[in-house]
Formats: sequence, C-alpha cells, structure tokens
Amino acid sequence: MKGNGSPVEHPAGPQKMLRYARGLENRLDYTPPAAAIQPVLNITSALEKVFRYEVHNFDCLLKTGPAIVVANHGILPVEMFMLGARYFQKTGRIFRGITDPRTFQTPLLRDLWTTLGVVDGTPDNAVALLLRGEKIMIMPGGAREAFKSTRQRYKIRWEGRAGVARIAIRAKVPVIPVTCVGVDHMYYVANDAYRFEKLFRERLGTKLIPISFFFGIGPFPFPAKLTQTVGEPIYFDEPASTLDDPARLESLQSRVAQTMQSMLDNALATYDPFAGSVV
Repeated sequence: MKGNGSPVEHPAGPQKMLRYARGLENRLDYTPPAAAIQPVLNITSALEKVFRYEVHNFDCLLKTGPAIVVANHGILPVEMFMLGARYFQKTGRIFRGITDPRTFQTPLLRDLWTTLGVVDGTPDNAVALLLRGEKIMIMPGGAREAFKSTRQRYKIRWEGRAGVARIAIRAKVPVIPVTCVGVDHMYYVANDAYRFEKLFRERLGTKLIPISFFFGIGPFPFPAKLTQTVGEPIYFDEPASTLDDPARLESLQSRVAQTMQSMLDNALATYDPFAGSVV
C-alpha cells in the first residue's frame, strides 16, 4: 500500500477487524492492512449495485496532494465508503476520516473506525494528518445535518461553523467539495431532531437527546440512486492572522457551503431516485 513510509500495523498484528483500545482514536501513523481494506471493497462493490452509484468529476480528487474532502451528511452516508473505495483502487491510499469523538463510545462502530484509520475530529489531529500528506474527510454538518426533516432535504446546515476553514488555513491545503444526491431519499424523516429537542427544552424545561423519527423499508433504507459530484479544489489565500478573525473564518466556510449548495441544487434538477431501479 502506498503511503508516507511503511504501513504501520496494529499492535495485535494484521487482522480483518481491529479491536478498539483507548488512545487509538488519536493514532495518526496507522495504515490499514490489506486484510482490513478488502472486506470494505467487497461490501461497497455490492452496495454500488444496490444504489446504482455513480460519481462525476472524480479526477478533481487527483489534482492536489493533501486536502480536506468535505461532504454533505445523510443518515446513512454509505456513499463516502464508495468514494473512498474508488480512491483507494485508483491511488492505493485512503481518506483519513475525522469524526465526532462520541462515536468511539459505540461498540462495533469504534472497531470499524479503528480498522479504517478514522480518528477523533480534533483540529490538531486534522492538521497533523494533513501535514503528513494525507487527504482527510469531514462532514461538517454532523448529526444536525444528517437528522434534519425530509422537508429540509439537501440543505447544507453549517450555521456558525468555521472549523474547516481554520484547518485549511493552518495546514495550507485546499478544500475539495463533494456532494451526493440520493442520501436524503434513503429515509423519510418526520421531524428535525434538534428542533424537536429545542421545543421540549423551551416548553417543558427538559433537555433530551435529539431524536428523529425516520423510516425506510422498515429499518432498511430505500434503494435510492446515489449520485456524487466532486467539485474543483477551493484554495484560501489567507494570512495566518485570519485565524484570529472569527467573522472572516465563518465567511470562508460559508463560501464552501454555498458552493456545495449550488452543486446539490444543480444535481437535483435532473435527479431521479428510481433511475436504474428494477422495482
């Protein structure tokens, strides 16, 4: 496998699934062994057929070295595994995922993340990976964007967030926007999880975990066609002093969000969730 130096094996040696242990969420020098990658390739190959997956402008991912790949977030973001598989097959390298640290508290999921080299989404971890020459993958909208209601399908929700811009300026790397139509057709979502929680908190003074009520074919997703588009890299030619200007950082991140919203709107104009379906 290509990478920055020799692959670093897990202390327990090569396995098909690595077991999470405290501290591995901050391990930056890890390269997944081939035994870990192959099952993911097999699964994504099958999923590509189910969801009639396609990607446009893939070569935009090959125009840069280290970069931040940003994407819109659906409830079940399987398309990023598919894009990652295509990237691995083309380059022999992986995207290093940056995720919410709370996911490392979830059994099985944290083992999967450990196996695939996903790390705790701290700014320092992100910058360190970029300086090592990696491409990192981030979904800035997080759960707030994923668990929006169906009425808000394909709306980028990064309000008040500037982490991507800050990391890009610190590491001096571009941002590559990636959007997918189909992810918000995989489930019908009856309510916005965070607005639902806010309503309870304001009316009853009770704080709840944000919850959405959603369904597909039972618990399984509708087999909506997944179509991804990769945009041109976005460069921030900014001095280091920008890091001390929250308003400017938010404006730069908003520029990425607006680009992605336009990409989504353009793709939706011709999107058919049932295209290629046998149903």
